[in-house]
Amino acid sequence: MSILKSKDQVGTERFQEEKPKKTTKKTSRYTVLLIPDSTDHSKTFELTFDHILRIIVGIIALTLVLVSLLISSAMKNYRLAHDDTDKIKIEQLNEEIERLKEEKADLYEQIVSLTGVVAKKQENEKSIEQEKAAAAVPNGYPVEGFGLIVQDPTVDVGEKVKGRVVFNTIIGTAIVASGDGTVAVKSEDEDFGTQIIIDHENGYQSVYRCSGSVKVNVGDYVKRQEVLFVIKEDDSLFAYEILKNGEEIEPLDIMDIQG
Repeated sequence: MSILKSKDQVGTERFQEEKPKKTTKKTSRYTVLLIPDSTDHSKTFELTFDHILRIIVGIIALTLVLVSLLISSAMKNYRLAHDDTDKIKIEQLNEEIERLKEEKADLYEQIVSLTGVVAKKQENEKSIEQEKAAAAVPNGYPVEGFGLIVQDPTVDVGEKVKGRVVFNTIIGTAIVASGDGTVAVKSEDEDFGTQIIIDHENGYQSVYRCSGSVKVNVGDYVKRQEVLFVIKEDDSLFAYEILKNGEEIEPLDIMDIQG
């Protein structure tokens, strides 16, 4: 009896015959023998490659944990050390700040003291300037000693030259500057002998006309009451004038004639 097989069946059987057999991977095993010193009994146990791999991985992991702990501890110690350094620096800075505050207080006291000195100096300078300005006003009496106001001999009786006062004095009387200033003019005068003009550098000029002995020269700086002339015999008349900004003013309006 013959059995006929179809082509499909024949192909299937051939495929099944040619299909490779599945192999099973064997796990390597290792036997470890432990022999203690104190007894003759020994112990054995088996290790597989997987067990060894796990042990190695565990050892590596434990090592990494220990290294991490060591690094963390080292960093903590580093930070603590730096914190101590920073504290020292902060203390030093605080000490420097306190020192600067003390210096600031000292400087402030010095400034206050200097301000007082400067203010006093300015006050003194202002006072000196005021005194200097007052001394330059020609309001002083131009005769040192006896001086009597008389009729001006250069004009008719009852008449008067604007801004002029004429004095009659005695021998030896000093004609003096009525204020501080510089001798600007020294020239001859046909009526009284010699003319001296003092510029007081404030708009005022004082004019002195006399035939007495002259004691100053052009360019001299004279102080109030400084001698300009000394009256001699037969030249007892002395004419005095004041100009302000080039205009004659009445001397008696500003002259100090007390005494």
